[in-house]
This record gives sequence, C-alpha cells and structure tokens, in this order.
Amino acid sequence: MGVDKLQPLRSKWLKTKLIINNELIKPFIPDTQKYNKTNLKSMISKYGMVYVKPERGTFGMGVIKAEMESHQHFVYQIEQKRLTFDSFESFYNSLTRLVNKRSYLIQRGIHLLKHNNRRFDIRVMIQLSPTKHWEATGIIGRLGHPKKIVTNYHSGGTPMDIHKLLQSHASTKRRNELVHEMNELSLRIARHMKKSTRI
Repeated sequence: MGVDKLQPLRSKWLKTKLIINNELIKPFIPDTQKYNKTNLKSMISKYGMVYVKPERGTFGMGVIKAEMESHQHFVYQIEQKRLTFDSFESFYNSLTRLVNKRSYLIQRGIHLLKHNNRRFDIRVMIQLSPTKHWEATGIIGRLGHPKKIVTNYHSGGTPMDIHKLLQSHASTKRRNELVHEMNELSLRIARHMKKSTRI
C-alpha cells in the first residue's frame, strides 16, 4: 500500500515501440520487426546479417544469428550449431521450425567490436533512487565466449572492465567520453520508459 512496484516490461517488441517514439533515442535503436517470411527476406537482403530472437526471453537463450553470405547462400547459428542453406526457402523453413510458432523478432545485426578475437558488448546499470530519480550506478563490458554469438554470462561470457576492452579501439579521452555518453543515453531511455509506462 502506497509503495510503487516496478512491473518488468518483458516484451522486447513493446519496449522497442516505446523507445522509438522518442526522436532523440530512436537513432540508436537497430531496426526491429516481427518475425515472418516477408520481414526476414527484406531485412536480411538489406542488412546482410540479422538476429532472430524471442520476444520474451533472457540470458541470450534462443537467439539466432542469421546471415546472407551471397545472393543464394544463407547461414544461421544458434549456440555453437551453424547451418548453411543454398536457398532462402530452405533457410526460412528451417528457421521457422526452430521458432516453432513462438513470438520472435528480427533485429538488424550489429557487428560487435572484439578483444583478443572475442566479441564484446557494454551494459549500463540504471537504478531508481529512494528519491525517485534515475541514476547510472555502474557500467561493465561482457566478453563473449569465442564460439558463441551472445555475450551473456550464462552462455560463457566474462565480465570485464570496459576501459580494457576499448583500449585498442579508443584513446583514454575518448573512452571517458563514451562512458559519459552511454550513461546519459541510458538515463534518457530510463526516464522515457518511466514516463511512457508510468512506473
């Protein structure tokens, strides 16, 4: 009674639709569409590489990396399993059996930076303070397993200091600027989500 309870918004599709309503945030969000044959063909033709992921899911489970390596040569990978197809039809049919009528999304693929030949990404921790203000309370890199497509700890990822990960990609000054920019963007997203969902 009288205490706000934050209800997690589990649908990646709803999160995406909320976020892209903000014109300042929208440029940072990769193109995301519902999984179907038309969207898959259009997006993989346009971007060359996409991720097919569960609309509701955590820990990187069920995420599929799909690529068009030539006009009639398609590949997808899930966990460490990699399959190659000589036609879009066979590629799509195999993916659809894997999806198995569950709600999936297709997202433009982003080629991650690497450290020691392993992909990494960066996560910012945003928390709501006791005074109801969003604060950036931490930032960390996740170094992916060398043979997997996601960086999550549950898939063999390793937490690592972002300055070490970015050392070969940016100067000390630029790394500090990037930390500030990521914190500010994350706070903007949190405030927008709070306003949009009234949490």
